[in-house]
Amino acid sequence: MEYYNVRGIVFAVQGDNIFDVNLKELIEFHLENEAVMTMALREVKLVWRVGLPERYLEAMRDLLEGRLSTVTDYEGRISPEIKVWVQGESFESMRRRRKIVQKIMQGKIEVKGTVLISRHCEVGDGTRIANSCIDNFTKVGRGVIIENSAVMDRSNIRDGAEIRDSIIGRHVTINSCFKKPTRIWELSVIADDVIVEEGSFEATKVYPTSACGRDFRKTDNSFQLAF
Repeated sequence: MEYYNVRGIVFAVQGDNIFDVNLKELIEFHLENEAVMTMALREVKLVWRVGLPERYLEAMRDLLEGRLSTVTDYEGRISPEIKVWVQGESFESMRRRRKIVQKIMQGKIEVKGTVLISRHCEVGDGTRIANSCIDNFTKVGRGVIIENSAVMDRSNIRDGAEIRDSIIGRHVTINSCFKKPTRIWELSVIADDVIVEEGSFEATKVYPTSACGRDFRKTDNSFQLAF
């Protein structure tokens, strides 16, 4: 620590984790015991559930519902009466935020339950979003249905697509149109940098950088997810 000139307490935390820990109590315990290092561990009884898509979605819902003591609210809540957040920071992201909020208020975008729409997103008319999280720079077309799902950064969801109980990775393009809507259901997981053509997917896992053609259907292309 002398090399980095660190004099105070240091937390070492693995990235992309959700945990409910009282950091103040942890520091007090560490100081009271005059410890060189203190580790916070948790016993996990159902180890087989760790890393499953359904557990990821459960954790997302816990965050949105404010069930973790460490995170109870987010920036960009559009009304005290409902748990819907549309975030913005820069001038352009605030312009897009105002546009989305206006559409919600006008009924052009339907939101149900708890919904988080992050910065720089675009959402088309006639879209329905329920109990879901949509990350930064994502484009959602017209007439899209997103329910109980997580859509990560910079994805492009085209017109008429349906995403239910699924996880969509970063930089994913889901091609769809009203005549041939793409439907992704039942705990499907589409990894990063995937291009999906029109078609239906049920309980599907798709490797990163894949291209899924129109004849692509239910598969068992399992891959390890870092949840």
